[in-house]
Amino acid sequence: MRPHGVRGDVLVEVLSDSPDRFARGAEMEGVGRDGARRRLTVERFAAGPKGGRVHFAGIGDRDAAETLRGLRLEVARTAVPPPPAGSHYFFELVGCRCVTADGDELGTVAEILESGGGLLLEVDRGGGTGIRIPYAESFVAEIDIADRRIVVTLPEELLETCAFRY
Repeated sequence: MRPHGVRGDVLVEVLSDSPDRFARGAEMEGVGRDGARRRLTVERFAAGPKGGRVHFAGIGDRDAAETLRGLRLEVARTAVPPPPAGSHYFFELVGCRCVTADGDELGTVAEILESGGGLLLEVDRGGGTGIRIPYAESFVAEIDIADRRIVVTLPEELLETCAFRY
């Protein structure tokens, strides 16, 4: 999120398919990088080409909107309908352990990224290192949300090629 104008509006990236997600009175939490949470209530929303402009209750000017900068919006799990059969929400994948078919631990899914070539699982391997794994059937063999585990089958060279440092 980031401020827009002088009346307290913020610009948001909309990742929800729910048409009522930003309806007047909808409640959500803004979550900071440090995990701090702030309850927010939508007063009005205007859709835009890359997301939308939201005005939250109690945010009356640009200075107040600035306090929301960078927050990630979340809704209660109970407000999210079940995903279609055979699919998963991104938030369900974040935090899952990522392991190879042989059982070797690769790390924990930290983020889902969109790239020009499709979706990537960004896996935090610890120690300031990570790997980006294509989120494709040919690499993702199994997803077990209940066990918080994703099994991947990777060519050996992919571990080196897709590795990075934070």
